[in-house]
Amino acid sequence: MNLSNLSFIKRDKIPFEYQKKDRLVYCDFIEHTVLHALIAQETAREFGFLGYGLYLIPRLEEWYLDEIIPTIPWQKNCYNKSFLIPEETVNIIKKMQEKLDLPYCNTPFDYYEHKKKVARMLEYGELVRAEEKEIEKEREKEKERKRDELEQLENPEKYKEKLKNIEIEKRKQRNEEFYQIYPNFNNTEIYFDISRRKVIAMLYDYKYKKYL
Repeated sequence: MNLSNLSFIKRDKIPFEYQKKDRLVYCDFIEHTVLHALIAQETAREFGFLGYGLYLIPRLEEWYLDEIIPTIPWQKNCYNKSFLIPEETVNIIKKMQEKLDLPYCNTPFDYYEHKKKVARMLEYGELVRAEEKEIEKEREKEKERKRDELEQLENPEKYKEKLKNIEIEKRKQRNEEFYQIYPNFNNTEIYFDISRRKVIAMLYDYKYKKYL
């Protein structure tokens, strides 16, 4: 349940009696997490488990194992009131996980080693995916090359026209990039691969045009 969420209250028609002061209790962050674990256990994970696994446990690990101290005032207040050393954090999380038939590390050392292993696996996964992408690119290039060869054999005139259009498109794109860097040259006869001789001729004409 999420009694602080108006949409949740309206959707599930939660009675106002549940929000009265005699029904509410104060608990710190650790107690809150334990309650979620117990509710998840009692309801076969139907309630409480989502917040437990996606928010509460990661936050406990972040604060008391990774030692990342929150800066938001209300979170820092929760952090201080619930403060645990790493050994206590692992012991409490392990007991909650056991209630839910879930594994957990035995010591802070095990936790840190597990994090390193996960990081290495993620890094390896990224490398493998990058390598697979490169292999796929090469396969596509090879397929394109074979298609071009076949097209060149079957219809050489059409293939020549295709190459010409590709070259025109490339030239157009290079010019657009050139004019983005040198916008003052746009709408002139100056383009990205203009020859030095032509530039000199244009400068000569510009300087001496009044005498011509």
